[in-house]
Amino acid sequence: MIRKIFHNKPLFITLCLILVAAILTIAGYAAKDRSDPVSGIINTIAAPVRSGISVLKEQLVTLREVLSQNHDLKNENEMLRAKIAELEKTVRDNEQYAEENESLRGMLDVYETDTDFTFCMATVIGRNALTWNRTLTIDCGVADGISAYDPVVTAEGLVGYVSSVDVSSCTVVTVTDTAMSCSAILSSSHETGVAEGKFDLMSSGKLQMSMLPADATVSVGEVACTSGLGGILPEGLVIGTVESVFTEVNGLTQTAVLSPAVNTMQVRTVYVITDFREVRQK
Repeated sequence: MIRKIFHNKPLFITLCLILVAAILTIAGYAAKDRSDPVSGIINTIAAPVRSGISVLKEQLVTLREVLSQNHDLKNENEMLRAKIAELEKTVRDNEQYAEENESLRGMLDVYETDTDFTFCMATVIGRNALTWNRTLTIDCGVADGISAYDPVVTAEGLVGYVSSVDVSSCTVVTVTDTAMSCSAILSSSHETGVAEGKFDLMSSGKLQMSMLPADATVSVGEVACTSGLGGILPEGLVIGTVESVFTEVNGLTQTAVLSPAVNTMQVRTVYVITDFREVRQK
Protein backbone atom coordinates (compact mmCIF):
# COMPACT_ATOMS: atom_id res chain seq x y z
CA MET A 1 0.00 0.00 0.00
CA ILE A 2 2.77 2.45 0.96
CA ARG A 3 4.68 1.60 -2.20
CA LYS A 4 1.58 2.45 -4.27
CA ILE A 5 1.34 5.83 -2.54
CA PHE A 6 4.96 6.66 -3.40
CA HIS A 7 4.44 5.66 -7.02
CA ASN A 8 1.30 7.81 -7.29
CA LYS A 9 2.83 11.28 -7.50
CA PRO A 10 -0.38 13.36 -7.30
CA LEU A 11 -1.53 11.42 -4.25
CA PHE A 12 1.92 11.67 -2.64
CA ILE A 13 2.09 15.45 -3.14
CA THR A 14 -1.44 15.89 -1.77
CA LEU A 15 -0.60 13.89 1.35
CA CYS A 16 2.57 15.95 1.86
CA LEU A 17 0.61 19.19 1.60
CA ILE A 18 -1.96 17.91 4.09
CA LEU A 19 0.82 16.91 6.48
CA VAL A 20 2.55 20.30 6.20
CA ALA A 21 -0.77 22.06 6.64
CA ALA A 22 -1.50 20.01 9.74
CA ILE A 23 1.91 20.81 11.27
CA LEU A 24 1.56 24.50 10.49
CA THR A 25 -1.99 24.58 11.83
CA ILE A 26 -0.95 22.93 15.08
CA ALA A 27 1.96 25.28 15.37
CA GLY A 28 -0.30 28.24 14.64
CA TYR A 29 -2.79 27.26 17.34
CA ALA A 30 0.06 26.72 19.75
CA ALA A 31 1.39 30.18 19.04
CA LYS A 32 -1.92 32.04 18.64
CA ASP A 33 -1.51 33.91 21.94
CA ARG A 34 2.05 34.89 21.17
CA SER A 35 2.95 38.05 19.33
CA ASP A 36 6.56 37.26 18.58
CA PRO A 37 7.81 37.39 14.98
CA VAL A 38 8.07 33.60 14.78
CA SER A 39 4.36 33.20 15.48
CA GLY A 40 3.54 35.78 12.90
CA ILE A 41 5.61 34.00 10.30
CA ILE A 42 3.97 30.66 11.10
CA ASN A 43 0.48 32.11 10.87
CA THR A 44 1.36 33.88 7.63
CA ILE A 45 2.59 30.60 6.09
CA ALA A 46 -0.28 28.54 7.45
CA ALA A 47 -3.06 30.86 6.26
CA PRO A 48 -2.85 30.05 2.53
CA VAL A 49 -2.32 26.38 3.31
CA ARG A 50 -5.49 26.39 5.44
CA SER A 51 -7.29 28.10 2.57
CA GLY A 52 -5.99 25.43 0.17
CA ILE A 53 -7.18 22.67 2.50
CA SER A 54 -10.63 24.27 2.59
CA VAL A 55 -10.74 24.42 -1.22
CA LEU A 56 -9.58 20.80 -1.37
CA LYS A 57 -12.40 19.78 0.97
CA GLU A 58 -14.93 21.58 -1.25
CA GLN A 59 -13.51 19.81 -4.30
CA LEU A 60 -13.71 16.47 -2.55
CA VAL A 61 -17.38 17.15 -1.71
CA THR A 62 -18.02 18.13 -5.36
CA LEU A 63 -16.22 15.01 -6.56
CA ARG A 64 -18.33 12.87 -4.27
CA GLU A 65 -21.50 14.46 -5.66
CA VAL A 66 -20.29 13.93 -9.23
CA LEU A 67 -19.52 10.27 -8.52
CA SER A 68 -22.95 9.86 -6.97
CA GLN A 69 -24.55 11.44 -10.03
CA ASN A 70 -22.51 9.16 -12.32
CA HIS A 71 -23.71 6.14 -10.34
CA ASP A 72 -27.31 7.32 -10.72
CA LEU A 73 -26.78 7.89 -14.45
CA LYS A 74 -25.31 4.39 -14.81
CA ASN A 75 -28.35 2.86 -13.12
CA GLU A 76 -30.64 4.97 -15.29
CA ASN A 77 -28.77 3.88 -18.44
CA GLU A 78 -29.12 0.23 -17.46
CA MET A 79 -32.85 0.72 -16.91
CA LEU A 80 -33.16 2.44 -20.30
CA ARG A 81 -31.26 -0.37 -22.03
CA ALA A 82 -33.58 -2.92 -20.44
CA LYS A 83 -36.59 -0.89 -21.56
CA ILE A 84 -35.23 -0.62 -25.11
CA ALA A 85 -34.63 -4.39 -25.22
CA GLU A 86 -38.20 -4.95 -24.03
CA LEU A 87 -39.58 -2.58 -26.69
CA GLU A 88 -37.48 -4.26 -29.40
CA LYS A 89 -38.91 -7.64 -28.36
CA THR A 90 -42.42 -6.19 -28.52
CA VAL A 91 -41.74 -4.90 -32.03
CA ARG A 92 -40.43 -8.31 -33.13
CA ASP A 93 -43.47 -10.04 -31.63
CA ASN A 94 -45.83 -7.59 -33.35
CA GLU A 95 -44.06 -8.16 -36.67
CA GLN A 96 -44.46 -11.92 -36.22
CA TYR A 97 -48.15 -11.53 -35.36
CA ALA A 98 -48.64 -9.28 -38.40
CA GLU A 99 -46.96 -11.86 -40.62
CA GLU A 100 -49.13 -14.64 -39.19
CA ASN A 101 -52.28 -12.55 -39.68
CA GLU A 102 -51.33 -11.81 -43.28
CA SER A 103 -50.69 -15.50 -43.84
CA LEU A 104 -54.07 -16.38 -42.32
CA ARG A 105 -55.84 -13.85 -44.53
CA GLY A 106 -54.11 -15.33 -47.55
CA MET A 107 -55.18 -18.82 -46.53
CA LEU A 108 -58.79 -17.69 -46.16
CA ASP A 109 -58.73 -16.02 -49.57
CA VAL A 110 -57.31 -19.10 -51.30
CA TYR A 111 -59.07 -21.90 -49.45
CA GLU A 112 -62.33 -20.33 -48.26
CA THR A 113 -64.35 -22.44 -50.73
CA ASP A 114 -62.73 -25.67 -49.57
CA THR A 115 -64.96 -26.15 -46.54
CA ASP A 116 -63.87 -29.78 -46.19
CA PHE A 117 -60.28 -28.78 -45.40
CA THR A 118 -59.12 -28.79 -41.79
CA PHE A 119 -55.91 -26.83 -41.13
CA CYS A 120 -53.32 -26.72 -38.37
CA MET A 121 -51.00 -23.70 -38.39
CA ALA A 122 -47.32 -24.42 -37.66
CA THR A 123 -43.97 -22.65 -37.54
CA VAL A 124 -40.82 -23.91 -39.23
CA ILE A 125 -38.26 -24.65 -36.51
CA GLY A 126 -35.61 -26.44 -38.58
CA ARG A 127 -34.35 -26.85 -42.13
CA ASN A 128 -32.36 -29.63 -43.72
CA ALA A 129 -30.57 -28.57 -46.89
CA LEU A 130 -28.01 -31.37 -47.05
CA THR A 131 -26.80 -32.88 -50.32
CA TRP A 132 -29.55 -35.51 -50.53
CA ASN A 133 -32.42 -33.82 -48.69
CA ARG A 134 -34.66 -30.76 -48.64
CA THR A 135 -36.83 -31.20 -45.55
CA LEU A 136 -38.34 -28.98 -42.87
CA THR A 137 -39.13 -29.51 -39.21
CA ILE A 138 -42.30 -27.84 -37.92
CA ASP A 139 -43.65 -27.40 -34.39
CA CYS A 140 -46.77 -29.55 -34.47
CA GLY A 141 -47.22 -33.28 -34.12
CA VAL A 142 -49.47 -36.09 -32.98
CA ALA A 143 -50.79 -33.96 -30.13
CA ASP A 144 -52.09 -31.50 -32.75
CA GLY A 145 -53.77 -34.15 -34.87
CA ILE A 146 -50.92 -34.49 -37.39
CA SER A 147 -50.25 -37.79 -39.12
CA ALA A 148 -47.89 -39.06 -41.80
CA TYR A 149 -48.63 -37.96 -45.39
CA ASP A 150 -50.64 -34.90 -44.33
CA PRO A 151 -50.18 -32.18 -46.99
CA VAL A 152 -48.36 -29.00 -45.94
CA VAL A 153 -49.27 -25.74 -47.69
CA THR A 154 -49.17 -21.95 -47.61
CA ALA A 155 -51.45 -19.46 -49.37
CA GLU A 156 -49.08 -19.67 -52.37
CA GLY A 157 -49.27 -23.42 -52.76
CA LEU A 158 -47.86 -26.81 -51.82
CA VAL A 159 -44.86 -27.01 -49.48
CA GLY A 160 -44.73 -30.82 -49.28
CA TYR A 161 -46.08 -33.55 -47.05
CA VAL A 162 -45.43 -34.92 -43.56
CA SER A 163 -43.00 -37.82 -43.72
CA SER A 164 -42.58 -38.59 -40.03
CA VAL A 165 -44.22 -37.29 -36.87
CA ASP A 166 -43.71 -37.36 -33.11
CA VAL A 167 -45.69 -35.87 -30.22
CA SER A 168 -44.89 -32.18 -30.75
CA SER A 169 -43.07 -31.88 -34.09
CA CYS A 170 -42.83 -33.46 -37.49
CA THR A 171 -40.64 -33.66 -40.60
CA VAL A 172 -41.88 -32.33 -43.92
CA VAL A 173 -40.58 -33.59 -47.26
CA THR A 174 -40.63 -30.52 -49.51
CA VAL A 175 -41.58 -30.46 -53.20
CA THR A 176 -37.92 -30.22 -54.27
CA ASP A 177 -36.77 -33.21 -52.20
CA THR A 178 -35.86 -36.36 -54.12
CA ALA A 179 -38.47 -38.29 -52.09
CA MET A 180 -41.26 -36.09 -53.41
CA SER A 181 -43.58 -37.58 -56.05
CA CYS A 182 -47.23 -36.90 -56.78
CA SER A 183 -49.71 -36.86 -59.63
CA ALA A 184 -49.99 -33.42 -61.26
CA ILE A 185 -51.99 -31.64 -63.94
CA LEU A 186 -51.24 -28.52 -65.98
CA SER A 187 -53.82 -25.76 -65.65
CA SER A 188 -54.04 -24.72 -69.33
CA SER A 189 -53.30 -27.80 -71.41
CA HIS A 190 -54.77 -30.18 -68.77
CA GLU A 191 -51.94 -32.61 -69.47
CA THR A 192 -51.15 -34.94 -66.58
CA GLY A 193 -47.82 -36.20 -65.35
CA VAL A 194 -45.75 -36.81 -62.23
CA ALA A 195 -44.29 -33.93 -60.21
CA GLU A 196 -41.10 -35.09 -58.53
CA GLY A 197 -37.91 -33.86 -56.95
CA LYS A 198 -34.69 -34.57 -58.82
CA PHE A 199 -31.18 -34.47 -57.43
CA ASP A 200 -29.76 -32.38 -60.28
CA LEU A 201 -32.52 -29.76 -59.82
CA MET A 202 -32.68 -29.72 -56.04
CA SER A 203 -29.66 -27.47 -55.50
CA SER A 204 -31.26 -24.79 -57.69
CA GLY A 205 -34.59 -25.06 -55.87
CA LYS A 206 -36.45 -26.63 -58.81
CA LEU A 207 -38.39 -29.83 -59.48
CA GLN A 208 -39.75 -31.49 -62.59
CA MET A 209 -42.99 -32.78 -64.08
CA SER A 210 -42.26 -35.93 -66.04
CA MET A 211 -44.27 -38.43 -68.08
CA LEU A 212 -45.91 -35.76 -70.23
CA PRO A 213 -47.00 -37.04 -73.68
CA ALA A 214 -44.53 -36.38 -76.46
CA ASP A 215 -47.18 -34.58 -78.51
CA ALA A 216 -48.46 -32.45 -75.61
CA THR A 217 -48.39 -28.68 -76.05
CA VAL A 218 -46.86 -27.39 -72.84
CA SER A 219 -46.31 -23.66 -72.44
CA VAL A 220 -43.76 -21.88 -70.29
CA GLY A 221 -45.61 -20.16 -67.44
CA GLU A 222 -48.32 -22.83 -67.13
CA VAL A 223 -49.28 -23.68 -63.56
CA ALA A 224 -48.91 -27.26 -62.34
CA CYS A 225 -51.32 -28.39 -59.62
CA THR A 226 -51.99 -31.60 -57.74
CA SER A 227 -54.50 -33.79 -59.58
CA GLY A 228 -55.85 -35.56 -56.49
CA LEU A 229 -55.15 -39.01 -57.94
CA GLY A 230 -53.89 -41.50 -55.40
CA GLY A 231 -55.75 -39.96 -52.47
CA ILE A 232 -52.64 -38.65 -50.72
CA LEU A 233 -52.88 -35.00 -51.77
CA PRO A 234 -56.12 -33.12 -52.47
CA GLU A 235 -56.83 -31.76 -55.92
CA GLY A 236 -55.91 -28.20 -56.89
CA LEU A 237 -52.87 -27.42 -54.72
CA VAL A 238 -50.46 -25.26 -56.73
CA ILE A 239 -47.09 -26.98 -57.13
CA GLY A 240 -45.28 -24.52 -59.38
CA THR A 241 -44.98 -22.98 -62.84
CA VAL A 242 -43.37 -24.36 -65.98
CA GLU A 243 -39.95 -22.83 -66.50
CA SER A 244 -38.77 -24.92 -69.45
CA VAL A 245 -39.74 -28.07 -71.40
CA PHE A 246 -37.66 -30.71 -73.15
CA THR A 247 -38.25 -34.07 -74.85
CA GLU A 248 -36.65 -37.09 -73.25
CA VAL A 249 -33.97 -39.05 -75.13
CA ASN A 250 -36.40 -41.87 -75.84
CA GLY A 251 -38.64 -39.40 -77.68
CA LEU A 252 -41.72 -40.86 -76.03
CA THR A 253 -42.32 -38.29 -73.30
CA GLN A 254 -41.63 -34.69 -72.37
CA THR A 255 -40.39 -33.28 -69.07
CA ALA A 256 -41.11 -29.81 -67.72
CA VAL A 257 -38.85 -28.07 -65.22
CA LEU A 258 -40.98 -26.38 -62.55
CA SER A 259 -40.25 -23.39 -60.37
CA PRO A 260 -42.03 -24.16 -57.05
CA ALA A 261 -44.81 -21.87 -55.87
CA VAL A 262 -43.32 -21.79 -52.37
CA ASN A 263 -39.70 -21.07 -51.51
CA THR A 264 -39.40 -23.89 -49.00
CA MET A 265 -36.03 -22.75 -47.70
CA GLN A 266 -37.41 -19.35 -46.65
CA VAL A 267 -41.00 -20.08 -45.61
CA ARG A 268 -41.68 -19.55 -41.89
CA THR A 269 -45.38 -20.24 -41.32
CA VAL A 270 -47.12 -23.25 -42.90
CA TYR A 271 -50.45 -25.04 -42.63
CA VAL A 272 -50.94 -28.78 -42.34
CA ILE A 273 -54.12 -30.11 -43.94
CA THR A 274 -55.24 -32.68 -41.40
CA ASP A 275 -58.45 -33.64 -43.21
CA PHE A 276 -60.10 -33.23 -46.62
CA ARG A 277 -63.11 -35.50 -46.58
CA GLU A 278 -64.13 -35.41 -50.23
CA VAL A 279 -60.79 -36.64 -51.58
CA ARG A 280 -58.94 -38.46 -48.87
CA GLN A 281 -59.98 -41.80 -47.46
CA LYS A 282 -59.09 -41.97 -43.78
